[in-house]
Amino acid sequence: DLADIEAIASSVIDFATFEVSDEKPERIDFRSLVEAVADGFGAASLASAPGQGRALVCVARPVALKRCVTNLVQNAVKYGKKAQLSLRGSGDRILLTISDEGPGIPPAQLDAVFAPFVRIDGSRSRETGGHGLGLAIARNIARDAGGDITLANRPRGGLEATLTLPLAA
Repeated sequence: DLADIEAIASSVIDFATFEVSDEKPERIDFRSLVEAVADGFGAASLASAPGQGRALVCVARPVALKRCVTNLVQNAVKYGKKAQLSLRGSGDRILLTISDEGPGIPPAQLDAVFAPFVRIDGSRSRETGGHGLGLAIARNIARDAGGDITLANRPRGGLEATLTLPLAA
């Protein structure tokens, strides 16, 4: 129907125009950004490592980075019921780990799901999810900021997404 076509077109346009955005990178208090995203999801909670103050600053495009984190949390809530976020600094990097309680992803597909239009369930309907662009967009944003996203199945079930970004100088 028309709503499906509009949603698909919007996702494709977002993906295609990501590189030509005129948003400029700036210093971002990453903890505040993550807290704001987590507050928007009733099934998401943020736990921080003890002694980690507000010194988690990165340089990125703010709207894009918020979209990246939102996509990751949204996937965790949608496919894993809950999103447990953990934020910490490690050396010259910021690590945001998002764990869920879902079924995980077959090991052979852990990297493939970052390709555009790839979905594990093969469906494209609005009732079962998006269009297979959320992780592709999120990884592009992370890499644009000098970071990356990795996925791993948790030993006791669920999936863990880790977003790594460089700390600002």
